Parts: sequence; structure tokens; C-alpha cells
Amino acid sequence: MAKILFIIKSTGLYERLGIMQITALLKERGHQARLVKTEGKRFSQILQSLQAYSPDIVAYSTMTGEHAYYLELNRSLKKQAPVFSVFGGPHATFFPEMIEKDGVDAVCVGEGDYPMLDLADRFSAGGDSTDIPNLWVKTGGVVKKNPVRDLIGDLDQLPFADRQFMYEGDPDLKRNKTKMFFIGRGCPYQCTYCFNHQYHSLYRGKGPILRKRSVKNIIEEILAVKKNYPLECIHFGDDIFCLDDREWLQEFSADYAKHCGIPFICQFRANLVHEDTVALLKKAGCYSGFIGVECGDEEVSRTILKRNLTNRQIRDACAILKKSGIRYATQNMVGMPVENSLEVDLKTLQLNYQCRPDFAWSSILFPYPKTDIGNYCQEHGYFQGNFDNIPETNKSVSVLRFANSRDKKAVERLHKLFGVAVEFKAIRPFIRLLIRLPLGALYVIIFYLWYGYCLRFRLEKPGKTITDIALLVKNFFSYLLHLDQPLHPR
Repeated sequence: MAKILFIIKSTGLYERLGIMQITALLKERGHQARLVKTEGKRFSQILQSLQAYSPDIVAYSTMTGEHAYYLELNRSLKKQAPVFSVFGGPHATFFPEMIEKDGVDAVCVGEGDYPMLDLADRFSAGGDSTDIPNLWVKTGGVVKKNPVRDLIGDLDQLPFADRQFMYEGDPDLKRNKTKMFFIGRGCPYQCTYCFNHQYHSLYRGKGPILRKRSVKNIIEEILAVKKNYPLECIHFGDDIFCLDDREWLQEFSADYAKHCGIPFICQFRANLVHEDTVALLKKAGCYSGFIGVECGDEEVSRTILKRNLTNRQIRDACAILKKSGIRYATQNMVGMPVENSLEVDLKTLQLNYQCRPDFAWSSILFPYPKTDIGNYCQEHGYFQGNFDNIPETNKSVSVLRFANSRDKKAVERLHKLFGVAVEFKAIRPFIRLLIRLPLGALYVIIFYLWYGYCLRFRLEKPGKTITDIALLVKNFFSYLLHLDQPLHPR
């Protein structure tokens, strides 16, 4: 039996399904796993938790931006405790060169379920771990780069996500009545700002990228969670829920409505939103969803982002959702790598006025490692390739180089005011003036308050109690307080 300690800085609004899926498999095979959340803790407290548990392996799931924090934390911990460290998640998958960093013993590339199980088995048996598929392992300064194994074809074979593991580490998630589920893995689209293009290349010849669980399997998991935890709304986190699989959707619509009846949130793509499809989702219990707009300039959307969607398709999809009574949030990006970025972003704002969403979500474009947009930004001089300087969240500042620094500040302010400008018509005539005013701190507060309100009170099924509101406020201020939290090595 091996003991694995997973360390994460913050869980955010929802459970971390990838980690929970791995720990479920580990526990099923007799290993132990524990979670430590570092948000708000000093280094001494984190070290104390590690020493008290005395794990064989310390594991980190990292996204670009937060990876620098974990690398620093891991270096400090290893000076005090001789543990084996492994890094997984998006940053490790697409930037496995992080294995060269001091203190990193292994990097998991791609799906981590069975690689982590193999690693735990090897530690338990005292065997060699340098030849495990998906792992890059460093021994004596030499790195063994193992190829990836085949993708997991039958997702029903996996145990249900280990929620108890996550809730022991973060009790607030247990109290949250909206919980995250996945119906499958993979996405067939290859937008330039997403990792899917590189993911498809990584797993070429290793099985189908797009895999879906059976309806029966999904419903069994939901009912098991409902039996043991508060559950009044479900968030399906898949990149796209309603792909062109009508037979599966018909089965899901009938069985979910019959056995679960819990309102749910999912993701849409405009070209897949049809009246008959939406009718099935509505019948099943779809309460709200997210639909990608990203960029309102069709040329930039087509050539730079490779979205392959027209504004007409987006408007028509929103109209269908509006007619059905399903609430929807648009997903948008600002800070495009083009000369006239601000004007392009204002076109995106205009398109949202026409779409009339219940919430206009916005993010700032980041050139993540080995994405097509990341390569484009470096080749055209918009980004210098220093990923260690990327902030943790794509909702703070742009890391791109703008010819005009005033325009860069204006883009960042537009991002903060995007949602309220779409919601309140009185603001719209003054938006060009507002984004030139040096009121960044105020705009950040407005952004997160509106963001939290819309997510919790517009897109989730109504019925919030005073306790729910208090929990939302607590998490909001905790997030702001510990954003880009430095490590305190005392």
C-alpha cells in the first residue's frame, strides 16, 4: 500500500474531478490518498500536514500560471522531507520540460488515472518506476521520457469520482448544493487557444479522443452522490454536452428526467444548437448553459482563433435557447493578438448586446504553452514565451505586448466591465470613457461580485438560503485575498 498526498492551492467553485477520479482508482486498489489545500496557510502548516501523514508520493495537479507556486512549494517541502514528487495536469502535459526544475522527480503527461496507479503499485512493491507509460521520471539527473499509453476507451470501467476525499480537504465544497459531473472526455474541435490540437497530436493512434459514458453509468453516479451529499443542481463540465449523438441524447433525456430530475447546467456550441436538440435537453431538466462566443470579429475568429462559427450562427443559437426558456451565459475573450485589439473586443461586446445573455462571461486571452495561439503570439512578437510570468487567473491582466500601453489597460478594464455593460444598457454609451478611467481596483470588485452573483443566482437553480449566500461571500473574499498568494516559508 502506498500513501499519496495531493496538494492543491484552491479548489475554486467546484470539485477537481481529475484528481478525484485518480484517487478513486487508487483507493479501489488498496492505496491511500489525502488532500491538503494550501489557500490561507503558511508553509509551516503545510509541512506539518505532510509530516503528519508521511506520504510516499506528493502529487500536484498544475495549470499554467499556478505552476510556479507549486514548484516553489515543492522545493521548500523537499528540503524538509525526502518525498517523491510528481506533477500532472495541463501544464505538465504540455510543458513536460518542467521535469528539469529542481525538486521535480516525475511528470505525468496526459491521462493520469493508470499512470498514477502504476506509480503507487511500484512504490508499494518497492519496484522501479522509471518505465511507466505517460511518466517522465528523473533519476540521478537523467530523465526517462516514456511514451503515453492508449486512452481509456471504456469510461464505465472507472470507479465514481472520490468526493469524500475532496470534501475532507475542503468542507465548503460538500456544503455547496451544485456539484460537478462529467459525461465523457475529449473534444473534437481544435480552437487555437485550447490544448486540444496538441492533445490530439499527443494521442494520435492511441484511441478515439472523444469518449462518452453510458447514460446508466452517469445516472448511477448522480444518484449515489444525491444519497450522500447535498445536491440540488448539477454542472456538467464537459467542453460540449450536446454533440451530434441523437440516440444517446434521447436516452439521456428520458432516463435522466425519470430517475434524477435535478436541474443541470451544460456547455453548448452554436452550430450544434438546434430546436429538437434543445427540446430534449429542456425535457431532461436543463436549466442553463454556456455558449462560446469568444470573438465578435468574424475574420479574427476564423483566422486567429479558428472557431469556424459565424455571428449569425451564434445569434440564432442564442435565440433558440431564449425561446426554450433555458438560461445561457456567453463565453468571451478579450485581448486578441492583433493590432486593433481594443476595437475587436468592442465588436465582441456589440455581439453580446445582440445575443442578450443572462450573463456575459469574459476572460483574457492567454498564450498557453504549445497551443496554436501560444505559438502564434510568440512568432508575431505579442509574447516573449516566459510562461513563469503568466498569472494564475486569466481574469486579471493581459500578458501580451500591445503597441499602445494605454490600449492594453483599456482592454483589461473592458474585461472587468464586460458583463455589467451587457446587462445594463445605461452603461453602454459611456463604455469607451469608462475603460480609460484609472479605476482598476473598483472594476475588479465589480467584476467578481457580478461574476459570483450570476454564477450562483442566475445560472444555478434558485433556492439559495442565507447560509448559501454567506458561503458565497466567504469564498469570494478568500479568493481575492489569496489570489497570487506567495509562499511563506516560515
